[in-house]
Amino acid sequence: MILSVLEHLSVGINAKIYDFNIFIRMSGSYFLFLYKTLQPYIEHVQKEQDTAFVEFEIVCKKIERRKDKYKRKLLRKGRIRYS
Repeated sequence: MILSVLEHLSVGINAKIYDFNIFIRMSGSYFLFLYKTLQPYIEHVQKEQDTAFVEFEIVCKKIERRKDKYKRKLLRKGRIRYS
């Protein structure tokens, strides 16, 4: 049930009905948590139906890329130099 709701929300995000940047700020970390928690089940279902939860996976991969990019940016800006 929850995966179908996440998939529907993901379709809206991928279709640009919902703003991706706002979504990340609101619940990006939680979405990634759910994806990592449910990933074994998703992979099991995809063995039978390869298109199952694809939109959800796409959104999670976009979030991960954005998160990595943001971390690199913080590391560059946050370097402290000692004298």
